[in-house]
Amino acid sequence: MSGEKTAGPVPAVPAARLDRWVLVAAAVVVAILAGGMFGAFRIVAVERERDQRSLALRLGSTADARASAVGDWTMRQAEAAKGLAENQTIQLFLTELAMVGGDRGQVTDEASQVTYVRSLLAVAAERLGYVAPRTGVAVNANLQRGANAGIGFTVLDATLRPLLSTAESPALEGRLLALAEAALKGPVSDMVPGPGGHALFVAAAPVTAIQGETGAPPVGVLFGLRDAEPELFQLLDRPRMAERSAETLLLRRAGAVVEVMSPMRDGTRPFARRIAMQPADVAEVFAVQAGTGFAILRDVADREVVVASQLVPGMADWTVALKVARAEVLGESDSRLRQLLTLLLLGTGVLAAGLVAVWRHGASRRASAAAQVAQDMARRFEAQSALLRLVTDSQLARIFIVADGGRVSFVNRRLSEDLGEDGAAIEGKRLGAVFGPAGARRYEDALRTVLQKRKAHGVVERTETDGRLKVINAEYIPVKNEDGTVSMLVVEEDITEAVVERETRARNLQELVEVLVRLVDRRDPYAANHSKRVAAIAREIAAELDLPDQLVEATETAGRLMNLGKAMVPEALLTKTGRLSDEEHAQVRDALSHGIDMLEKIEFGGPVVDTLRQAQERWDGTGPLGLAGEAILMPARIIAVANAFVAMTSARAHRSAAGIDEAMAVVQKDAGRLVDRRVVAALVNIIENRGGRTRFAA
Repeated sequence: MSGEKTAGPVPAVPAARLDRWVLVAAAVVVAILAGGMFGAFRIVAVERERDQRSLALRLGSTADARASAVGDWTMRQAEAAKGLAENQTIQLFLTELAMVGGDRGQVTDEASQVTYVRSLLAVAAERLGYVAPRTGVAVNANLQRGANAGIGFTVLDATLRPLLSTAESPALEGRLLALAEAALKGPVSDMVPGPGGHALFVAAAPVTAIQGETGAPPVGVLFGLRDAEPELFQLLDRPRMAERSAETLLLRRAGAVVEVMSPMRDGTRPFARRIAMQPADVAEVFAVQAGTGFAILRDVADREVVVASQLVPGMADWTVALKVARAEVLGESDSRLRQLLTLLLLGTGVLAAGLVAVWRHGASRRASAAAQVAQDMARRFEAQSALLRLVTDSQLARIFIVADGGRVSFVNRRLSEDLGEDGAAIEGKRLGAVFGPAGARRYEDALRTVLQKRKAHGVVERTETDGRLKVINAEYIPVKNEDGTVSMLVVEEDITEAVVERETRARNLQELVEVLVRLVDRRDPYAANHSKRVAAIAREIAAELDLPDQLVEATETAGRLMNLGKAMVPEALLTKTGRLSDEEHAQVRDALSHGIDMLEKIEFGGPVVDTLRQAQERWDGTGPLGLAGEAILMPARIIAVANAFVAMTSARAHRSAAGIDEAMAVVQKDAGRLVDRRVVAALVNIIENRGGRTRFAA
């Protein structure tokens, strides 16, 4: 029927436009996913840091309290020993003994003094907790002791000979004797291993002569020795903690090892465990090295623990280390943060999916159909390799992956077509079997570089076969696998046409510039090669200032074309031997300006035209355009200096050439006023230090 309308074909969407929309949409989705994932991980990291900071404060406070308790206990023992050493009865006995050369038989009423001092030591030992209260007579210190002996006080003379002691005090030898000797120089507090796996605490102090002179040597030593269990080690569990895995150790460094001075949860007795200082990431080693710190590490039993350490006041090399199993104190936090991370990532994924849906709905019918096809294809692939193949097969570049070991693990369709072999048959083969020995060597070298540096790199390779040029842009990108190994993603793109076109265009442009320069030089014999010299000097100055390659090329090209407008100046005016009138000067300036206008439509690789327009500008802003200082393009500042130098060192119809020194003096005088001081400094360096005086001679 004539009144009916028939549906026309669905309008085709240009492929380039469709590709742009796909790229834009993909970039938006990737940006949202990346931003969402970063934000999710950042939020979780902040929460984890907050939980760990709170735990550090709690454990640090407990460790500090326990370290303070241990320090107070050791200080009380040291003060008790010091107070006993300052007892006048003991001082009097040792002073008199020292005066008679150690002969106890000559001591006044020796028996009474010995009995009194012995009783004093016994009472002090019971009062201070060195021995349990008991009855009986103290035994002379020179008697042999049993294995269970080891607590009490001993009085020694200046030669460290034992004189009097409580019943349980052992003979002083080895480490104990060394501590007694150290006590002659001042109070000593320390802990040493004792018999039967016990830890013995030593508190010793020098006994000075009664009414002796200040600085006089001591007359003896009061040596206290007591079992650290259970009183001292009980302090390591106070205040109590709710965590069942909590353990507090008393540690110190002994050369290249860490000594555990307290008993351990596994039943190890004091001083029975010694831990090497390396590796340093062991919890007990960290505690000793840090002194006061907090970390999550593995302990000597290879358990992941949270450790807080604190130095014991008054004991420079003692450290309290509080350990708790990480799973017990942070397990709930880890579970909560995992749930939070899952929710945040899920929300990010939902948001990204929503944006994809909105984009697909608002796109053209062909774009929507293409997106639906891509979505349907993605649903049929469950593995990541299938999705990778879907993306890479649509590329014009050759794409493949080389695993560590030199085997090809993936190829895209373009590569398999170029090799004339099915992709499934190629995958799994070594590089030599796929590309031959010569081709394989190139990829093996790239693979070694990627594995060593773990950083992407690219190369442009030019080859010529039978007179035909081929240019390949190759990118070698490291890809981290799930098992921790690294593979190399290779993307090769044939850019021969683009390179040939660019080089042809550059060559044609260069030839055009040469023709224009020769045209000007023929019309002005006095200024022949002027622009060539300006260009050469300007290029060297630009390189000396370390400008980018593109600006260096633009500076040189502008120098060569700066006199193009002279082609429109009458030859009589160019060869005039006298000075030019104002009208003639204006005629030359207009011609030069028209010459720049002629170049407006030519596409150069840099700001050549703008450089020529600004070449007459002055640093102080008095030039034709009024530009000043940094507002003037750097190539234009360079051309201004190079042109002035060449003009002064070149002969003209109306004057002779100036010398290099004379020209440089003028240029340096204008530095900072008419021209850029940095450009002048670069020219001076080239002339004086880089052989410019010879090369730039007219």
